[in-house]
Formats: sequence, structure tokens, C-alpha cells
Amino acid sequence: MEERKKAVLIDGASLSAMRNRLGIKRIHYLGLSRILKQVGTLPFYGKPCIVLPETYRSQYWVKMLATYGYQVFFSPTENGKDDQVLIERMRSLDSQKVGEIIIVSTDQDYASILREKSDEGMRVYWVGTRKADKDGSLPIGTALEALFERGAFTFVELADHTSRLVRNPNEEEMDTLRRPLKVSITIPLTFKDTKRFVNKLLAVLGRFPGATYSIEST
Repeated sequence: MEERKKAVLIDGASLSAMRNRLGIKRIHYLGLSRILKQVGTLPFYGKPCIVLPETYRSQYWVKMLATYGYQVFFSPTENGKDDQVLIERMRSLDSQKVGEIIIVSTDQDYASILREKSDEGMRVYWVGTRKADKDGSLPIGTALEALFERGAFTFVELADHTSRLVRNPNEEEMDTLRRPLKVSITIPLTFKDTKRFVNKLLAVLGRFPGATYSIEST
């Protein structure tokens, strides 16, 4: 049986609200990905999925999310439409393939579907913050807290990882450097393996819009 993996789903609007509570000007999404890799015990199931408000579509930093390995969706936030996008993805998860679910949010609207998934044998990690805002209001409701207390879900406090959610200035400087990288690969492959290899290679190259390449069969 193939090893089960962990599905990562991120509520972008909720994460933005948490950012303010945590005193972070802008989330370092590469740092967030590294944190999420260490939550649970299984490897990622595909790419972490993040649903952002439709109004974020034109923001410059959003273009970097694909480079950092995220699958990005946009949705209006009216009437909980963005929540429904994540709920439908949760509903589609197969317990034969997924053993863990990580949800990044403080929104308890996901609790019902995640309890169903927990009953199917998936362990749920709920990544958020309990940090109060300036007015003293708490981000997590009492009903969700009760589920944490009963052990239905495992809570992970983002405030414990604040330093990793802020971009390191040295890393930012390195991120802006664009140096040509030339790679030459020669591999003897069967026709069937060649198709598989080229498809996977093109998928990787597609993450780098500035890449130029040629593929030859000799």
C-alpha cells in the first residue's frame, strides 16, 4: 500500500487576520511552508493549497506563491464562498491516500467537515493563534477550543514560530539575485521512460517563467 500523505489547506483571509495579531507586516510564505512541513509526520500530498480573497489577485507578492510551491485559488469572501472552496477540497480527500490534514485558520466553520475526516482515520492539525488583538478579543471560538480540549484536533500555535514567518533580510537579498544557471543532463532512457521524465521535467521548469531550455533526443 502506498504511503499516505498530509494535505495542507490554508485560509488566506484568516491567515491575513492572524498576521495582524502576530505583529507581522507580511507573511514569509517560504517560511510558512517550512513550518508546515514539520507539522505532523507525513510528506505533503501534492502542493499546499491556499485560498485567497479575489481582491488579492493583482498583488505582486501573490505571484511568488507558485514559486514557493503553493497551489493558489481565488474566491470572493461574501457569504463564506472562500470557506466553501476549502470545505469542498477537504470533502474530496481520500483516507486511503491522506493520513493527515493541516488546516491554517481560526475559522471554526471547518470543524464539522474535519470531524468527519477525523472519523475516517485522518489526523487533523489545526494551525492558528490564540493571541488576542488590541481590544482583547480572542480569535478562536469556545466551541472550537472545546474540540481542542477533547483531543479531536491537535492545535499548533503560530505565535511560537513568529521568527520563521518573517523574511530573513539576508535571504531576501539572495532571493532577489538572478544568476544564470545552466544544467546539462544526458540520460539513456527507454521511450516510455523518456516521456515520463520529460513530463516531470517540464512540470518543474514551468515553475520558473524565465527559464529557457531545449530538449534533444540523440
